[in-house]
Amino acid sequence: MKIMKRNWYALAKYDEIYQALLSGSKPPPEIWDEFTRHCEREFISKFKRYGHKMNDFTIMNDLLSELMVNIMTNIKKGTFNPERATFKNYVDGIILNMIKKYFKKQKKESEGFQKYKEHIESTSLVSDEERADEVEELLEFLKENLSNYEYTVIYYRV
Repeated sequence: MKIMKRNWYALAKYDEIYQALLSGSKPPPEIWDEFTRHCEREFISKFKRYGHKMNDFTIMNDLLSELMVNIMTNIKKGTFNPERATFKNYVDGIILNMIKKYFKKQKKESEGFQKYKEHIESTSLVSDEERADEVEELLEFLKENLSNYEYTVIYYRV
């Protein structure tokens, strides 16, 4: 019974956040903090569900910032319908859609990079071994014709 009351209390708090954001005012800080923690937990949980570990905190922070912007933008657009879902479920849906979109984009970029790499490898006139040999020859030439300082600068650039 306590769990039910707690859930209703949480839903009422999230509704309070929705009403504040809709009217353009700031929600109470303690409720907003709880809401952002919920979004973070839900985001990480759904991210892991797709089989990925969140090791890059920069990406996670960027995505969480984007999430908050998405939530506020969608509220301003009026896409939330309280008759269809609770605000919490609505936000959880935004999180899920955002994660799906992120991984779809990552897959597309990865496939594009792989195609590009295959294209470069298939059209390259010089093999990696030949290129390495050319670099070695060039370095030997430079070592013979430059000062030790100049050679060292170029060597560490190559």
